[in-house]
Amino acid sequence: MSVQKTNISRTAKPNTKTKTHASVRSGSGKRKGKKPAGRAYLVVGIVFLLAVILLVSCVTQSGSQPGESSPDQNPSRDEISEVLETSKTKSNPSVIQLIDPSELSKSSDDPSETSEGRKDESDEPDPVSVPAETSKTDPPKNETSNGQGGKPQQPTFQGGDVVTPITPTSEYIDIRTVTTNEKNKLVVLGADTEDPGVAEGIAKIEEIYASYKKTTGFFAYSLDGKRAIAWNCENEFFSACTVKTGFILYCCLAIDQGLVDKDTVMYYEQKYYHGGSGYIKNCEYGTSFTIERLIYLSLNVSDNIAYEMLTAFFGHEGYNKMMEDFGCERLKLDKSIWSYRMNAHDLAILWRELYFYFQTDSYMAGIYRKATLNTKYNYATKRIDYDYNHKSGDSQARNPVINDGTIIWAEHPYVVAILNSSMGTHEDDVAVAETVRIINDYIIDGPTVSERNAAPEI
Repeated sequence: MSVQKTNISRTAKPNTKTKTHASVRSGSGKRKGKKPAGRAYLVVGIVFLLAVILLVSCVTQSGSQPGESSPDQNPSRDEISEVLETSKTKSNPSVIQLIDPSELSKSSDDPSETSEGRKDESDEPDPVSVPAETSKTDPPKNETSNGQGGKPQQPTFQGGDVVTPITPTSEYIDIRTVTTNEKNKLVVLGADTEDPGVAEGIAKIEEIYASYKKTTGFFAYSLDGKRAIAWNCENEFFSACTVKTGFILYCCLAIDQGLVDKDTVMYYEQKYYHGGSGYIKNCEYGTSFTIERLIYLSLNVSDNIAYEMLTAFFGHEGYNKMMEDFGCERLKLDKSIWSYRMNAHDLAILWRELYFYFQTDSYMAGIYRKATLNTKYNYATKRIDYDYNHKSGDSQARNPVINDGTIIWAEHPYVVAILNSSMGTHEDDVAVAETVRIINDYIIDGPTVSERNAAPEI
């Protein structure tokens, strides 16, 4: 992830060196006693004291001490007021109609993005446009406050086992058992590879990866269970922000099952600061957020601080157990809040579980759907015309990746997980987006082997 630069106020140190003579001669040419030298030292001391006072004054006015990790800038009072007004209008979103994607409303965000300006690196959302429920208490810089002059009492998760709602396997293709045993070998299951359209799509994908040499892994799965397409789906990648997909599902299930109140308030403290994407880094320490708002921000603008606060509240143990139950071992967290061994297979399994979660009447399922619907940085769906829910992640630091996991609401909905170890160039964007377009246009809606076998002979 990117490292947030801290603006450190630099004040030029005044020159405190004052030239003094070792001795002062009297009119008679004889040396006087020690008094003149003492006066000189006194003058030097006064000058030095004034310089120190001036330096402290300048640093205080700058609002940032050396070594602090403070946000780049704080939103104005007008901006905070507008955000507060926006948050008052929230309502329970309707539940997705899975087979009728026309029911979904397009987001106001423009999904067409270039390879420039990666979200997880430095792009900052407009804080006014984010419906974050906040309360600013004007604490001193870099200190937390509850408005009573002291530090707030952060809530703690009291624990309890979150029940993992594991969806039964398909009667056609069990998503959990699909593997790609041979490296750089396209696996197509269920689809009729003798069909001219399907065969053309397979040839086009193989053509892309014959010349594009960066490591890529993808897994596409039709949610009726009848088709699966995979390429290096067991290859491991750095997760970047894509790992938030599963952790936020865990948070939502904890709320659904009554283990946590969605209106529980947490306070932003300096220990939660994290650079990269998000809105909270522009808020003052002591700003309060409900668990529900932290969930929304973690998904909608990939807020790293919101995610950091949620992992601090919920811990890793329950989430890791849920990933084991799902069969998504490589999405587990260790000491870090990121996964360094995520693969496309596990991510696709997780999005299939989200597909069925969206069918429930859970309030938090509606929040999750709303926060991820047709949002930006949609690397997988740039060339797709359907609505989509997705969570992407990218990093251009030590572990460069562009990742995306998504449900695409086509005539027959399907999930895609695609991971790419790249620096996010235009060529990388084209390879990712074109792969998904070909799957969409040629394979995922093409005829299946069972349909061909059931067709009457002419």
